[in-house]
Amino acid sequence: MFLARLTRPDIAYAVSKLSRYKHRYDGRHWLAAKKVLRYLQGTMHIGLHYKANNVLKLIGFSDSDYAMDKYDRRSVSGYAFLSLVTWTSQKQPVVTCCSTKAEYIALSVVCREIVWLTKHMKELHLDIELPILMHVDNQSAIKLAYKPEFHKRTKYIDVRFHYASELVAEKAVEITHVPTENNKADIFTKSLQKGKF
Repeated sequence: MFLARLTRPDIAYAVSKLSRYKHRYDGRHWLAAKKVLRYLQGTMHIGLHYKANNVLKLIGFSDSDYAMDKYDRRSVSGYAFLSLVTWTSQKQPVVTCCSTKAEYIALSVVCREIVWLTKHMKELHLDIELPILMHVDNQSAIKLAYKPEFHKRTKYIDVRFHYASELVAEKAVEITHVPTENNKADIFTKSLQKGKF
C-alpha cells in the first residue's frame, strides 16, 4: 500500500483491488499479490523524476469504470496529476445508475484534490497556474460540470457531487475532453492489456 500511494502509481489499481479481499482472501488473491511483487522486482529501475520549477502547471486526468465490480456494482474512480504529484484508485461511495454519474463522481473527487493541492502548494510558497486543466473522457460529465441543470435526468445526483461545477464556475478548473485511449487515469480504473499498460 505504501508503494502504491507514494512511489508506484503503476500498481495502484492492483493494490486497490487486492485490498478489498484482505479479510476474506483465498489462494487466487495470494497468487495475484505475488504477481504484483514479482512485477515490482522486475521493474525496480522504473521511477518518478521531478524537475524544479518556480511555477507549477498541474494537468489532471480523471476516469471511472462503470459498475465493473460484480459483487456490489460500485464503480472505481481514478485520477492523476502530471507530473505525477498525486494519484488514486478507489471505489466510489455509491452505486451509480449510468456512466455519466460515475464519471461525474470521479470528477468531484478530483476537484476536492485540486483544492487540497492548491492550498498545500500555497503553504509551500509555490505558485500554481489557474485554471487547472482537467481531462475527462465522458462528454456528458463535462457538460454537466459546465451547466449543472437540475432536470429530470440529473436531479438524482447528490448535491455533494456538484462540487466540480462550483470550481468550474469559479474558474479554478477547466475541463476538456480527452479520448479514452489518451486518458492517463485509465490505468487507475481497470485492468489493462500488457501493451497498453
